[in-house]
Amino acid sequence: MFFLHEGSEIIENQRIKETLDRFIFISDGPHCNRFSNMSIGDSRFDGKEPLQLSVKNFCKDIISGFNEWLDYNKDNDVVKTNLLDMLEIHDNGFSIRSAIKFEKK
Repeated sequence: MFFLHEGSEIIENQRIKETLDRFIFISDGPHCNRFSNMSIGDSRFDGKEPLQLSVKNFCKDIISGFNEWLDYNKDNDVVKTNLLDMLEIHDNGFSIRSAIKFEKK
């Protein structure tokens, strides 16, 4: 089961609390490691059930999940309409007519 979460490693007030105690993010490396009943001499972790995630792989998982959702909803008119208002990331710069121009260097 997957849960949408607000971006805090403390999950005391979230439904996922029934399954985990906290998230531990590392920049890269191992991904999706769940630890049970930890005992390392640190009260933040002792007796807890955290899930360790790699930020790099977590982002890939989010993108993959979005792409699956997008494919599933490709014929949904409401989704298609709402996608027109979605944030756009301009990879090669951005310009508004000839008044404003940002170029990638």
